[in-house]
Amino acid sequence: MFTLINTRGERLLKQPYQYVTATTLQRVVFRLPSRTEGLMNGETGEILIPPIYKTTGNFVGPVSYAKSDTGYGLIHETEGPFGDWTMWHIMEFSDGLAKATKVHSPVGSIGNRIGFLDSQGNWVIDPIYQFADPFSEGLAAVSGPESWGYINRQGEVVVPMIYRMVNPLHQGLAFVRDQDLTGFFVDTGGQVVWETEDQCSWFSEGYCATRGASSDGRRIRWFIDLHFQAVFDRQFDDTSHFSEGIAPVMRRKKWGAIDATGNLVIPFQYDDMGICRHGLIPAELGEKAGYVTKTGEVAIPFEYAGCQLFNPWGIATVRLPDL
Repeated sequence: MFTLINTRGERLLKQPYQYVTATTLQRVVFRLPSRTEGLMNGETGEILIPPIYKTTGNFVGPVSYAKSDTGYGLIHETEGPFGDWTMWHIMEFSDGLAKATKVHSPVGSIGNRIGFLDSQGNWVIDPIYQFADPFSEGLAAVSGPESWGYINRQGEVVVPMIYRMVNPLHQGLAFVRDQDLTGFFVDTGGQVVWETEDQCSWFSEGYCATRGASSDGRRIRWFIDLHFQAVFDRQFDDTSHFSEGIAPVMRRKKWGAIDATGNLVIPFQYDDMGICRHGLIPAELGEKAGYVTKTGEVAIPFEYAGCQLFNPWGIATVRLPDL
């Protein structure tokens, strides 16, 4: 069972649910044991949308998506469902647009096509793509049958569709691979700014987690800066990305964290660790989960079966231990 907590560790709901997640405390998606979902005001307990849907997403303003017996569609928190409810899939809104799959042929076939909806249910970008990623920094990666590129919010191709593999745009850069699997960073205009044989993720707070081989052939991970130079002179077994000046790193199957100067500020002692939000880092130790500060002090006790990241409003989903 799941509940919500704030950054002081206080539980925010009167009862636990099969699953629960919140945009704000006034908009809480909850799941019942029947596996149906709805929306409620977490402060008052008022049901805004009855729990009759198979899936309900986090709300952006008064609008989100949901799944019924006929398919996915959009739903208003007070006015209910509206528009087309025969779509194969819809994802969360990003940069004001939701990635949606329109069924052009039998469900699940290669004939389904992806585009982007606004919060009114209008196709801002027609469903013509075979694959697509959500928007990030004003661009979305999209593909046809064989190659990927990037479009803007008007649907214009701004980075040519010539790549075999792409990543979301972060800090004005995206890591891509061409048809020969050569790796590049490209900017928002599609210009190649750096070529590498290593596997890179994305930039966050000026650093990018990178994976490659050491001189003795071991697989290692490290960070590069915006000049594409290796930093911190450390070799890790795994890394996450920087958030609020802290990045989780793993060595010998234990996680700790470094700061923006590369100093180890949380020792390698945890079995898992998330990124920092509101000064708190979710971590797991054995079968228990809780939150630690940027210096490794326990801020919220390790009394949960699982902890998620805090959202921008300071609310986190936690899994309660089995009784």
